[in-house]
Formats: sequence, structure tokens, C-alpha cells
Amino acid sequence: MKKLFLIDLLWIGLAILAGLVWSQHDQNEYASQLD
Repeated sequence: MKKLFLIDLLWIGLAILAGLVWSQHDQNEYASQLD
């Protein structure tokens, strides 16, 4: 049970990390379009 929880936590962490990287990338794209 504990192992499953850790794996879930890992996936959630990865999802959050991917979301942050994606939004950062989107903002950069948007900023370069404004120029």
C-alpha cells in the first residue's frame, strides 16, 4: 500500500513539473510573438 502511494506521489510530481515547464514554454512563445 505504501509503495503504491509513493508511485502515485511520483506521478503527481511529474505531472506538476511538466505543467510548470509547459506554462513556462508557452509564456516564452507568447512573449516572442509580441515582439
